Amino acid sequence: MAIRALSGLVPEWYTPAGQDDDASPTRFQIRPLNGRELGMVSDHISIADNRMLIAAEGVDRCLAMGLQDWENLEGENGPLRFSRNAMDLLPVGIRRELASKIVTISYLSDDNRKN
Repeated sequence: MAIRALSGLVPEWYTPAGQDDDASPTRFQIRPLNGRELGMVSDHISIADNRMLIAAEGVDRCLAMGLQDWENLEGENGPLRFSRNAMDLLPVGIRRELASKIVTISYLSDDNRKN
């Protein structure tokens, strides 16, 4: 069987948990990592108790490559516009959640992603 190249690496919007009652939840546009990018992150991933753990350097790499935009993110002085520098202001829990989601969608097959 021939090796199949990655395809369909399309961005998607993700809303972190805990915003069910919010009329305008914060959401993040993320995209799956390609093979080279996932390789750059994979050394920083481990599995313990059926949970994915990503070391800080892996989280940083995931976000740098997979986080594309956000909506409804509030800063100290109002809405915070997306920028690479502003990513550093995201709380650590959200950073880890986003990185985990980026890695998860990077491993899904095209067929599973469509469902």
